[in-house]
Amino acid sequence: QRLGVRVLRRVKRSGAVQLTLAAPTACCNETGLRLAFREVGAGTGEGFEPPPADRVYDDVFENQRRPSLFEAFSRAALLPTDTCGPLCGSEDEALGASPTPAGPGPELEPPEGWAWAGDWRVVQDRSTDGEGWAYALSWEEAWDTTPEPAALVRRRRWR
Repeated sequence: QRLGVRVLRRVKRSGAVQLTLAAPTACCNETGLRLAFREVGAGTGEGFEPPPADRVYDDVFENQRRPSLFEAFSRAALLPTDTCGPLCGSEDEALGASPTPAGPGPELEPPEGWAWAGDWRVVQDRSTDGEGWAYALSWEEAWDTTPEPAALVRRRRWR
């Protein structure tokens, strides 16, 4: 029996390669690479259903850094070399806005002709901790669900 898998490849500005595998059922990873899985849409016998044509999901990442292993994470600790800033889009582009406790700030406007359909929500899945954060040593490193002692940056996705 064959499993139809669609592979999408994207090279980020940092040089990291993101592979997205879309399959109607389960996949077995025998590559030795760490993979993060998330279900995209409601599954049916024929594969995942796409979102409605009149709705587009926009992912925004909130970024924080800690100056040392002994200090707390904050957006105030971001460095000038952290070019994405406190909020960036899914293509690692700086959005020029600041997050609030309820999500991306009100200065973040949708594209012309579009309107936000609801409130922002933190995405929590197997790739994050209980508050939606993922941790890494640097922006170019692999993300983990737990803040390892050497982790100096963290991000969480809002949708």
